[in-house]
Amino acid sequence: MVSTKQILLGILALVVLAVFAGAGILGWWSSTYNDLIYNEQLVQQKESGYGAQLDISTNKIEGLWAIYETYIDHESEVFKEATKERAQYYKAVNEGNATAQVQSALAFQVQALSIKEAFPQIVSAHLPEQTQREFSESINELDTALDDWIHQIQVYNVLRSSFFTSIVGNYYGFPKEYKYYKSEKTKLNVNEILNRKNQS
Repeated sequence: MVSTKQILLGILALVVLAVFAGAGILGWWSSTYNDLIYNEQLVQQKESGYGAQLDISTNKIEGLWAIYETYIDHESEVFKEATKERAQYYKAVNEGNATAQVQSALAFQVQALSIKEAFPQIVSAHLPEQTQREFSESINELDTALDDWIHQIQVYNVLRSSFFTSIVGNYYGFPKEYKYYKSEKTKLNVNEILNRKNQS
C-alpha cells in the first residue's frame, strides 16, 4: 500500500517537473520571440541599405546622363540604346522591382562605356576615369546590397514558417513572409561585352 509520504513525494516531483518544463517553455518562447524580432529588424536594415545604395546609384546615373545629353547627337544608335536602358531603370525604380533595377543599371553602364568609346573627347574633357570607376563600384555595391536583402528575407521566411516559431509569430502578429523578386538576375561582365562588340 502506498503511504501518504510517498504520495506527497510523487506530487512534489510532479510539481518540480512542471516548474522546470514551464521554465523551459517560457525560455524557448522568449528566445523565439527575440529571434523573430532580430531577423525582422535585419530585413528592414538590409532593405534600408539597398534603398540608400539605390539613391547613390541613381544620382550617378543622372550625373552621367547629364554629360551625355550635352555632348551626344540624339539620333545616334548608342544614345538611343542608352536612353532605352535609362527608361528601364526608372521604370524599375518606380515599380519597386529591385532585381530589374540592378539589371537595367548594369545595362546602362554598358551603354555608358560604349558612348565613352565612341566619343573619347567627352571622357578626356568631361568624364574622368575616376567617375566611371565610381559608377562601376556603385553598381557592384547595389548588386551586393540586393543580394544581402534577399538573403535576409529568405532567412526570416524560413524561420517564420517553422512549426513552433509560427505559433509565436502568429501570437505576436509577425509578418508571415516578406516578398522579394525571385527572377534570375543578369550578371553582366562589362569588359567581356565590350570585347565581344569590338571583335564583331
